[in-house]
Amino acid sequence: SSTTNSSTTNSSTTNSSTTNSSAARRLDLGGTVSAHAHYADSADLHSSEQAVMFATPMKLPKSRTLGVSFSELISGRKLDDSSAGCPSTCNGRSCDQWEELFPAGTMTCELAEASYGCDCSGCDCNGRDGTAAPVPSPSTAPVPGPTAQPTETLVPTVFSTAMPTTLYNYKYKQCFDLYGAPYTAFPSFEPTRFDTPEPTMTPAPTSGPTALPSPKPTLSFPPTPEPTATKVAGVSISITTTAIEEGESLSVTIVLDAEPKAAVTISISSGAATSYLSFSESAATFTPSNFDTAVTFIASAPNDDIDRGDYYVDQIVFTISEEDGCDLTGDAVSCDQKVSYSDISLGSTDVTIHDDDTAGVSISTTSVSTTIDNYGDSLTTTSYAVVLTSEPVDDVHISASGLGDWTAPSSSDLVFTASNWDSSKTISLTSTAASSNRPVCPNGGLYCTDLADRTETISHTADSSDSMYNGITIDDVDLSVTVVYDTQLAPTIDEVKFSDALNTLIVTLDSTSDKAGLSGAFDCDSLFTGDTVTDAYLGSGAYCAWVSSKKLTVTFGTGPTILVGDVITIAETLLQSDGEVVSLFSTSQALAVAMPDNPTYPVVVVTSPDTLGLCDSMILDGSSTSGSGGRDMTYNFASTESVSNISTVFAESNSQNSGYGEFAVTVDNRDLVPNTNYPVTLTACNFLGLCSSFSKDVKKSANPVPLVWITGAHPLYTTYADDISIRGEASLPNLECVDATASNNMDFIWSEVTGGYTGSLETKAPRVLNIDKNQLLPKTTYKFQVLARMTNEPTLNATAVVTVIVETQAVVAGISGGGPPPAGGGGGWGGGLSKPAPRAWGRWGHASRRWMS
Repeated sequence: SSTTNSSTTNSSTTNSSTTNSSAARRLDLGGTVSAHAHYADSADLHSSEQAVMFATPMKLPKSRTLGVSFSELISGRKLDDSSAGCPSTCNGRSCDQWEELFPAGTMTCELAEASYGCDCSGCDCNGRDGTAAPVPSPSTAPVPGPTAQPTETLVPTVFSTAMPTTLYNYKYKQCFDLYGAPYTAFPSFEPTRFDTPEPTMTPAPTSGPTALPSPKPTLSFPPTPEPTATKVAGVSISITTTAIEEGESLSVTIVLDAEPKAAVTISISSGAATSYLSFSESAATFTPSNFDTAVTFIASAPNDDIDRGDYYVDQIVFTISEEDGCDLTGDAVSCDQKVSYSDISLGSTDVTIHDDDTAGVSISTTSVSTTIDNYGDSLTTTSYAVVLTSEPVDDVHISASGLGDWTAPSSSDLVFTASNWDSSKTISLTSTAASSNRPVCPNGGLYCTDLADRTETISHTADSSDSMYNGITIDDVDLSVTVVYDTQLAPTIDEVKFSDALNTLIVTLDSTSDKAGLSGAFDCDSLFTGDTVTDAYLGSGAYCAWVSSKKLTVTFGTGPTILVGDVITIAETLLQSDGEVVSLFSTSQALAVAMPDNPTYPVVVVTSPDTLGLCDSMILDGSSTSGSGGRDMTYNFASTESVSNISTVFAESNSQNSGYGEFAVTVDNRDLVPNTNYPVTLTACNFLGLCSSFSKDVKKSANPVPLVWITGAHPLYTTYADDISIRGEASLPNLECVDATASNNMDFIWSEVTGGYTGSLETKAPRVLNIDKNQLLPKTTYKFQVLARMTNEPTLNATAVVTVIVETQAVVAGISGGGPPPAGGGGGWGGGLSKPAPRAWGRWGHASRRWMS
């Protein structure tokens, strides 16, 4: 087509779609080119330097075939460039090179310098004869074809960046730049090529004028016959294999045999009732432009865990569909040259899939064991795991049976589903003695018929609608039940007795125990039962504590009532042995409370002046008496003197406090006879019936005298190694019954009346006598007396006496220097050290000594 702006239907215009596109498809742009196709070589069209060479449209002769390829033309090969002094000033080439490209006389140096601004100095310029290239005449008769166009000045056209850089665009841009048609009117697809006759150019170039012809040349083609479609619709399908393993794939390649009239879609799918195969794509669409481009599908077999037998079959189903109408893209120039695929049927292909899964029930072990203890309870449990070897298509129930009555499984029905089939399920087994009695053996014994080793067998059954699992064979599990006997029998109560101090009970066991898991001070009801733990029995606030694993103490609270012969009871299932293997408990044991080994007797102390003044009453105070065991004691005052009413006063005092009596009694002065000696006795008994008495003489004076007494215990017990302090007290004479006065000053004089004491009797405070340790001899009894007298009237005096008993001490051994032997001493006291002599504390008597290692 020679122009782009004609609105006619003439074949020379680009507005006629049929003629124009046909003309475009008829352009032969490959191979060796002639003057109408200078840019046919694709290899050189991507170089910006080479493309610019023809950026300026040149009107070239149209009849001469150059005989060189485009790449050779651009690169300069086959061009004579013998003159090295000729500069390359004409679009990257020299004038001599351009002169050689054109027929003789059609391109001269003068023309190149005048029309194109070239510098031809230094060039051979064979045509520099002043003759110009002939100018074609516009009146020359045109060849059949497009009508010649008016002469116009061509505007240099450069390649637009908006146009895709393809071989097709380069070809047509250059061609139409050369011949005057804008490239923007070109179709966006590569036209189909047909062999066409060599075009002719009008007017034909001559060797006349040296200047380029001014009229725009017109390109015309002889008519081209339309091709006839001879192909038949067909689909080529190739499959790499029809037998695969699970998890493997195969390839399906599809291509059309002939160009379709319109888009053809081929779908691929699984044909089985349960789709096993999966496909990389579900369909492919072939158009007239890509019908001969093969499409490959990947069909994959499932890599699942379901057992479907040795193999199973799926189908690859092919479905074809074609769009309505006709698509004129592609190689064919008319719908008659295309084929229809609407009547094609592709069918299906079987694919065999080999299954690598095997249905089964896996048991982790077929032999397990449990143990039971001497008490009859479970000591150790056991378990085993169950799991399927493949995924079921429906739930699988695994039941366990065959166990005896005295072994319990954690579950007897395991359910496996498609989601948990590969997760192990555990069956735990717990065994006990073949009896519900506890302890299983009578009286907590070690052996009996219900306590014996045994063996049991567990069977399994599978139930499922999955035929691969229903009734499948499952291994049995053998269970061995073993008795583990205690290494030591449970402890029993060996003895319960009062402590010597009477304020606690001591409970002794026949063997070591686990202390019932109790430590420190705890409520006695944590161990004892029955009346033993009541407040009335042990007293409010009573508590228990372990002294050792065999001995327990019960400390009484306030107001205990337990007596010798009463019973205490240890609760069952609390106390066990502390052996390595124990299960038996101390059974409910009751034992009567016994007397202490060395019971504490009451220590009776009566505080009273030894001498009473004329006006003084007799006050006897037994409140310092000890040995009660924390309970009430009975007090009984008595006298052998019958000359007064003193016996009546004592009887009245003894009847108080529900018969327990009062610990203090007062005899009025009026009931006493002056110058009379009154022997009095106080007897005190504790709750165990243990009694002690204290007697003394109280003299009634006929004159007023100071009242003197010694505080503290009577008698006073001490040891050789102890310091003691004896304190005397005195009050002024009572003068209520006489008409007399006395001063307030008294003197105190200390003495030892037995004569056995040889130590110092000096005092820093007159009322207090201090005796240092090591002054009183063991196994000796002393009597210390204090005399109190009025300073201004020494005859007004009175005395008080206290008995001091010095007891013996246990011998304590020691080594002079002390401490362990030095390290590295060879096992003795070597290294220059002499063997130290032993030392025994205690002054009197013989102490035996023996060295031991």
